[in-house]
Amino acid sequence: MSKILHLGMAAAELEIPKLFETGKHFRHSQFIHRLIISNCNFNHSIFALRFVIGRADKALAWEYRKLKGIDMNFEGDLSLLQRKMAASSAGVKRRQAVMEALNVRSGQSILDLGCGGGHLVEELARAVGPQGKAFGLDPSKTQIQAARERCNRFDQATFFCCMADEIALKAASCDAVASIQTLEYIEDVDAALSAVIPLLKTQSKFVNISILWDHFKFHGADEALNTLMFEAFRAHCFHQMLPMELPGKLAKLAIRDIHTQSLAFVITQRHDNSPARFAEAVMANFALRQGVAEDKVRDWQTQLAEAEKQGRFGFASFPVLTTGTLA
Repeated sequence: MSKILHLGMAAAELEIPKLFETGKHFRHSQFIHRLIISNCNFNHSIFALRFVIGRADKALAWEYRKLKGIDMNFEGDLSLLQRKMAASSAGVKRRQAVMEALNVRSGQSILDLGCGGGHLVEELARAVGPQGKAFGLDPSKTQIQAARERCNRFDQATFFCCMADEIALKAASCDAVASIQTLEYIEDVDAALSAVIPLLKTQSKFVNISILWDHFKFHGADEALNTLMFEAFRAHCFHQMLPMELPGKLAKLAIRDIHTQSLAFVITQRHDNSPARFAEAVMANFALRQGVAEDKVRDWQTQLAEAEKQGRFGFASFPVLTTGTLA
């Protein structure tokens, strides 16, 4: 486990060059949207994953990716780390909260947007039964393969290895859409929601969990060093406080009966299956990629370990569950 925890986090970023810098032309007039399915959550991501979901020329986007040598998918040990995070106590509790909010009935069709290794899809498949459908979407071949293996006993589980706007589902085909720590990593959340909400049937549920990142915090390290790490970490997602903005965005798309619920928690241990340990590894590696000196990053980790020994370590996170119904 310790070897996995110290793997470098591939916070891959896709920066599409401006039209006039490419020397090529997009076939469509709409700009490129970048969708990130995150690492920095305990359930569905191990690193900030950005990929094109817009209607722009995807062939050009892939050509640019190849030119830059960017690997945008969860592969190898990174995908394994993601699945271990999903199996942690925080991952389990979030899935429980989603399942309770969905109140799944037999025969329903439900989509998990950013399914990772298929932990939530497995629970959905069991709940909807043989007459229902549990869909999972993820752009990583490795993750989709892991999800299929996890759910191979459920004929009702179907997976899509594609981008969000390419999913082969018809409008008004889903009884619910669930998303766990995905939306804060989408640069244009409104465009992404506009693509997903039409999949819902009337009176169907939308359920999301996102983090209030301004309240995501480690305690025990020197304050100045802690601030340095967290300032670097802010770059890992587009929206630090999305749960505060999401109700208004959903209301504009005819989502009604919107409710929010705090899922905040505090952890005081860093054992190998602790969400705090996973989050620490993610932050450390992201800080290195952001240019924070290695000695400062290692000092931060050392101070956290020492604080734990002295009984003054803490890790706080503030996930928020947002639910609504399509009118």
